[in-house]
Amino acid sequence: MLTENTGAHFLDSGGAYGRAWERNQGKTMADFEAEPEQQFTYNKRYNELERRVSVFHYLSQLQTDWICDYFNAMPCGDWDADGEVYGVSQFQWDWLTNKCEVKVERTFNTYNGDSDLSQILQGSWLTINDEPYLLLQVHGGCDARGGYTDAKLFQLNEEGMIHEYLREYMDSYETDEELREGYIDAVDSDDPSITYTSDQLIDMMTNHVSSKTQGRNADLLEGSVADDTDIKMRTCTKCNASMNDGYVFRDGENYACSDDCRDAICKDDYDTTWVEEHGDESYFTEFNDD
Repeated sequence: MLTENTGAHFLDSGGAYGRAWERNQGKTMADFEAEPEQQFTYNKRYNELERRVSVFHYLSQLQTDWICDYFNAMPCGDWDADGEVYGVSQFQWDWLTNKCEVKVERTFNTYNGDSDLSQILQGSWLTINDEPYLLLQVHGGCDARGGYTDAKLFQLNEEGMIHEYLREYMDSYETDEELREGYIDAVDSDDPSITYTSDQLIDMMTNHVSSKTQGRNADLLEGSVADDTDIKMRTCTKCNASMNDGYVFRDGENYACSDDCRDAICKDDYDTTWVEEHGDESYFTEFNDD
């Protein structure tokens, strides 16, 4: 599925950014197996950690039984199944629903929610003969609106999970906890040959000054800026990072250096009902503007 040709369209931006199936074409099984299960990347400018989960490893524990094998061997043809499923032909769907007791629990597309996966997944959670199954498509295109594989059927484990320990998404709180426990190493976003330990990451993220601020501070030291009153520095309420641009809450009640910090402030410092009714009332600005 990861190497399946899902086509191309002149409006899908693939000519500029590439398509996932094209990038995967030259890979062997050994190449996929050699990918890290998950990888963190540290961006110095934005003081952010980005997590990327290998779709190959995330799906590696899926299994098949005779129902899956028979279904997956059928030619798909058109995606014209009369049901709440995607990437399935009417012939396949008729066979499955006639042979088995099938209930569509819900459909999903990981693009529509928080996900750290290296490729988008789309599918349906099914109950077949009282057992959990997954009808799955992998996005091999560029634009999320198209470029999906034909759906394949898989049997889930006893807990109904895709992978027993590799999670699709970790929020900022979970990431912070893993960082404090020393479980995270990250590569530099500009130079992947550089790797940072958890302790190094904590130190850099706590004492972060953006490259833009560093440049203005260097100008100040060289006398290019008259005095430091022109640099209206702020400190992030959540992570204490120095910042010369970011989000402002309620005319200065709180400051956030990133989207994660902004979301954390909304969750921790404001009443949920108030936020739902009025929004977080934050706006992005550069503090060194006149």
